[in-house]
Amino acid sequence: MGFKCNEYKGITWFKKESLQELIVMTALSKAIFDEKEFDINSYLSKLFLAENKAEYQLDLYLSNIK
Repeated sequence: MGFKCNEYKGITWFKKESLQELIVMTALSKAIFDEKEFDINSYLSKLFLAENKAEYQLDLYLSNIK
């Protein structure tokens, strides 16, 4: 397990499966350990939508989740 990415021609590309795994793991962690109300469906929807729009580019993903 681990987040996989590489750089090619100045662009950092992520491995889709690694990012999806990371998203699910953080959502589960927040749902279990977060003290306040946590909407896991909203969280997952936002991050998976950003991942889908990013076209495997890490910078695009990060800009889509802000």
